[in-house]
Amino acid sequence: MSGFTNSSSTWIVSDNVGPAMTTDALATPPKAIVDGDTYLSVNFTDAWVDVDTVTVNLTAIGLGIEDMEFNTSETGLWEYEATVGADIEDGVYYLNITATDDLGNENATEFFLFEVVTDSTSPVMGAWTVDYPIGKTTAREGDDVNVTIIVTDLPAGVSDVVINGSEIGAAPDTLMARIGTTDSYSANLTVETVLDGTYYLNVTATDYAGNTNSTLVTVLIQEIATIEMYTTSTDYDSRDTVNFYVSAAFAFNLSIEILDPNAFTYTTITCLENTHWIRIGDYSIVPYEASFNLPTNAISGTWNWTATDTTVSKEVANGTFTVGVAEPQPDLPAETTGEETLDSNGVAKTSFTAGETVLASSTIANTGTQSQSMVIAVQWTDSELRALAPSFILVTLAPGADFTYAAGLVVPATGFAAGTWTAKINVFDAWPALGGVAIGEPVTITFTVTD
Repeated sequence: MSGFTNSSSTWIVSDNVGPAMTTDALATPPKAIVDGDTYLSVNFTDAWVDVDTVTVNLTAIGLGIEDMEFNTSETGLWEYEATVGADIEDGVYYLNITATDDLGNENATEFFLFEVVTDSTSPVMGAWTVDYPIGKTTAREGDDVNVTIIVTDLPAGVSDVVINGSEIGAAPDTLMARIGTTDSYSANLTVETVLDGTYYLNVTATDYAGNTNSTLVTVLIQEIATIEMYTTSTDYDSRDTVNFYVSAAFAFNLSIEILDPNAFTYTTITCLENTHWIRIGDYSIVPYEASFNLPTNAISGTWNWTATDTTVSKEVANGTFTVGVAEPQPDLPAETTGEETLDSNGVAKTSFTAGETVLASSTIANTGTQSQSMVIAVQWTDSELRALAPSFILVTLAPGADFTYAAGLVVPATGFAAGTWTAKINVFDAWPALGGVAIGEPVTITFTVTD
């Protein structure tokens, strides 16, 4: 019985209830070994006063101590690290816990339950996998690789699994994390500067009995992608489009410098790793962006090109093509000007979101001397270089007349690719499928679509 008073009133509380265990009593590992350490932890609270002591009876595991007092922490966790006696037989043991509050009340019957086992068997190293960055089957400097391995052990259980990543410049002793309650363990390793080749990383597993086992996992390093690259023709004329075929083991930031016969840089094509490449099976390609248009007055002779992986500043391919003397081209009667993107209200705008209408507006003039039928076609392309349904109109313009056309596109509500989109405006003298030819220079408008 205990009494408490204050200056204004007197009240009495009868406290004959001992501390209550608020979390299960845990033994780590749950299966202990002879002469092995076992970490015991438990939480207790008391409704009215503080918990004074928590003790455990360790006689069952050969320590001869009936009331070993636990250490406590500010969080209320009571803990103790015990060592199983040398002559204890295998089996299940119950260690009684006694918690006492400041008034001497004790808890109900509670105990630690754990098993003592004999374990002289090493962990079993199972299947392993190495996951490379998306779109790659190898890694290079700066890449993260994820190693996963299955490890099992009976009866003591797996204590830890460590991988040595020093062969690829990663940490020498990285503790692999267990994936949930499965038998799989994983670790992420960052590749540092190493030579191309096959590397073998040692993985060591240790059980709670101290038995170990090791295996090797294989990591493939390829700093420069194997690449096949060439122009789709070797001979061109002025105004032609020069297209490159590009296929590589993996995508990277590609720069293609174009030099005219006087060794002056005419243009540089940039193909970004995460924007302009697509993955097909075991290789990556640049389907559309690796191209450029020769000027009307292109210098005839041998042109050179050099391709560079800008991430590592190394040349990956080079080649030449020939530009001949172009025949004089007739003046084209269609001229496109004033190209811009507008919103649905006709207000100039360059950035759009889901559900908004994009208007690709331009003015087409007949600069010829005769009346001209024109098919104005607008080809839309999203940020992943996918062609969308074209917009088109058929008009006939007298000499000197012009026509303003605003082709419309509604950005899908879902499933669209954010980024830079394009609207390419072409003018033909008839439907291309019926033999129509371009009668004006194509004009491309770019705009942004955001999430």
